[in-house]
Order: sequence, then C-alpha cells, then structure tokens
Amino acid sequence: MVSLFIDSNQRSGNTLFVGYRTNNHEGGNDTLRFDLNDKSNSLVEKTEKEKHADYHELTYTVNGKDTLLIMSYYNVKTNFVGSGAYIKVPNNLHGTENDEIQIMVNRELFSGNYTLTDATGNKKHIQLTDDGRIIGLLQFKTYYVFTDFTMDAPGEGVDGVAFYTEGNYLRNGRNFVYQIKDGLINLYELKAANDSAYRSPKSLIYKLAKESK
Repeated sequence: MVSLFIDSNQRSGNTLFVGYRTNNHEGGNDTLRFDLNDKSNSLVEKTEKEKHADYHELTYTVNGKDTLLIMSYYNVKTNFVGSGAYIKVPNNLHGTENDEIQIMVNRELFSGNYTLTDATGNKKHIQLTDDGRIIGLLQFKTYYVFTDFTMDAPGEGVDGVAFYTEGNYLRNGRNFVYQIKDGLINLYELKAANDSAYRSPKSLIYKLAKESK
C-alpha cells in the first residue's frame, strides 16, 4: 500500500472505513477496527475468522502537529513480517485522485525557491510549493508533475511537468520535459508524441537554480 485515506467521519462504533492505494491505478478499501490492548497506540482487532489468517496492525506516534502511522504485517502465527511508515499530507490543489502521490513527488523534486532564467536570459525569483502552487511566474498559478508512465498521451511516459494558469488539472497548461542535474532543473518544450523533442528535448525554455535557504 502506497497510501491510506482515513476520514474520521466514516467511523461507526469501533470500526472505521479506510481506503488505500497500491499504485496510480489500483486500490481498494478495508475496515479498521479499534481494539483495546496492551498497546495504547495500536489500532487492531481480529475476528474469529481472522485469528486464523495473516493480519495488519496500525500504530501511530504524534509529534507536534504531525502524525506518523506504522503499518505492520504479521503472519497467522503472529510473527512480524514487515512494516511501512505513512506520513500525513495535505490535499493537492488539482483535486486529482493521486493527491498524496503528487504531494510527495512535488516535495522531493520541485518544491522550493528558485532563480529562474528564461530563453532570453531574463531572471526572476519564483517559488514552487508542496501543494502544487507556482508563485511569481507570469500567469502560471499551479504545476503538476507527471507520474503515470503507462499512458501514450503527450507528457505521459517521459519526465514531464505541466504549468497551469488555473488550478484545475489539464486546463490552460503548458507541458515541459524536465531534467534535474547538479542542483539545476532544466525545462524543455514538450511537443506532440511524434516529434523528436518528445523523447529528446532540445528547446530549453526555463532553467531553475535552487536558492539557498
């Protein structure tokens, strides 16, 4: 599971409906049951049927305003098999189904303050935020990093990013191929799929140099 969707409003009695995602396309849902046991930070309960099967245990730690969830996996003999950690992320401005994936990609690859140089050599200071906002770059308001590499549409299947003049995904945008090297992000023009620039970008549009904090 790469992400969990937990809404406390979905709680009923000692159960809570939880959605999850395994990748960009697949996912499902399950029921979390609250159980009073020897771990005050544990959320787990096994029914009579589940007592004879593998199961997960969800524990949590709170650090200030951040909550870290740990999903531990046990086999039928209650032996620990493995675990994964989940951090809380805000909603993405585009309102797409992959909000949590986009937030993490933005944070790892693009988020920060930059000195941007355009094709004519002009420079300006811009900011790219974790939640997909662009501050200081012409009419562009939001950005979206392509994370789906199974599609044939322009922008999919390459390291691409789109800048939008509106907050809605796939509206009024401009697509780029990006290359990250030595602390610089180069943005090249992304043309139609049958254009050589689609796979081998040549027209440099923007160069972003990350500013020190």
